[in-house]
Amino acid sequence: MPNKLELNHVSVPLFAAEVRGSVAQPLRYIGSATIIGEHLCTAAHVVRATFDAGHIVLAQTYPGVITCQDVDVHPRWDFAILKPTGNLPDTPRVPIYVGALAMSLPVYAMGYHEDDTSAVAKQAAPRSFSGNITRVNKVPNGKSPSICELSFPTLAGFSGTAVVDSTFKAIIGMVYGNVEQSITVFAHEEVAEDGAVTYMETVRRIMDLGLFHGGADVAAMMADMGATPLTIDEA
Repeated sequence: MPNKLELNHVSVPLFAAEVRGSVAQPLRYIGSATIIGEHLCTAAHVVRATFDAGHIVLAQTYPGVITCQDVDVHPRWDFAILKPTGNLPDTPRVPIYVGALAMSLPVYAMGYHEDDTSAVAKQAAPRSFSGNITRVNKVPNGKSPSICELSFPTLAGFSGTAVVDSTFKAIIGMVYGNVEQSITVFAHEEVAEDGAVTYMETVRRIMDLGLFHGGADVAAMMADMGATPLTIDEA
């Protein structure tokens, strides 16, 4: 295990690409993939449209690029495993934690987003967020077997990003989206003598909280698809 976790040990940026002759031409940045053992895992919604359009996916592995011409999509959840044509880079593999997750656990989300400050087209910029797990609920939400929530939002293009524990010893999950919550900061109503509400005003502050597949769910989904993850049960 490395003393200092490098971003490319856990996450790589993904690009939609079009094959022109013998050259794969990048079209746009689409999201991230998490390296779990010898597999590139991402959210199904990140890559589905690209493959449906007849394009391929390029994974920028620093310093190389891996071509992915096919993908296995989980039949039920927002999860997919890319099928690269070459080997993954020879970087230290970080295991995925499959033990129980606890609220308030400090975590980092380490991935990429589209770099709109760069003059270079189709550029991905590294980004790291830190916070805590705010919710763990073993109830499906239509996209994941469990609800695992982060105290910070995930940017557009951040799906597929690895979530790691604060000691950088294990991957504890993979980002796939956001959930919207609201806080009432002001409320006022006027009521007539007969009890009917004649006027109501409410001001709410909207908060986005990140959602991620927990490590145990990721390992189970990989097993459903015939893939073997590198796991650890103590983080």
